[in-house]
Amino acid sequence: KLNVRNDVLERVEAVEATIAGEAIAISDEDIDISAVKPAPQRVAVTVPVTRTALAMTDNKLYEIVTSSLQKAIQRTLNKWMFSRTALSGVNGLFVNPSTTKTFTGTPSYADICGFVGAVDSTGIVPSATAAFVMNNAMRATLKATPRVEGGERMIIENDMIDGVPVFVTEYAPADTIYYGYFSYALV
Repeated sequence: KLNVRNDVLERVEAVEATIAGEAIAISDEDIDISAVKPAPQRVAVTVPVTRTALAMTDNKLYEIVTSSLQKAIQRTLNKWMFSRTALSGVNGLFVNPSTTKTFTGTPSYADICGFVGAVDSTGIVPSATAAFVMNNAMRATLKATPRVEGGERMIIENDMIDGVPVFVTEYAPADTIYYGYFSYALV
């Protein structure tokens, strides 16, 4: 089974413009942000190291520690973002996606494009932050799967599907393709 999911985190209602003559008064538009409920969290990591150890290594240890801290935060955020379950009680982007489609076997190019259309028709405002996210095994499968039976073009070409970038992380489940507009990710 292949689960194709999208991330429509909290949606902010789009503002509409008004067409009016030069001297016509217009009223203010409201922006509905009631769905946006920030719950600040922090990602923390500590590494016990002494000033003496730093001095004895001519600050090479400092470079190793700061690089390790950055990678630890990146790993934790990726694990949280692409997990299907809450991490430390906090839902990631794909815990309860608003649009989900399950396929048996590898989805076709038409299936994936149809899913993008289904996501776009939910009222989300499409943006340039659209992306597909999957792990390396799924990426390899889609790079070797023709768009049409017997065709020469593959579903993934130049790390894109239909002009939308494909990002790879091993924190994405093996049977899943995530799709979303990441401008909605309030991280």
